[in-house]
Amino acid sequence: MNKLILALTVVALIACGSDTVETPVDGECQPYSENYSHSVTYCGEHIMENIRNVFRMCNPRVLHDDRTSGCVSDLMLKALEPECDIVNVCWRD
Repeated sequence: MNKLILALTVVALIACGSDTVETPVDGECQPYSENYSHSVTYCGEHIMENIRNVFRMCNPRVLHDDRTSGCVSDLMLKALEPECDIVNVCWRD
């Protein structure tokens, strides 16, 4: 199931690239933003070949029991390799 979600997200990144915007994790696009779509882990330059993971981050402003099923807690993202970084992807307003 995770591979299907990853494949669909990559297709969406290609097909809808102009309708989305990537920002650093500390940027304007946050998991609690109304237009948040997903997050991407890149290791190296921000190109498709360097995508390591695509996932939905948990909204920290929502109670644990009300969170989206399968979301990833930001605490699990602390152990990134030095050359890797995460960007959040939001739909354009």
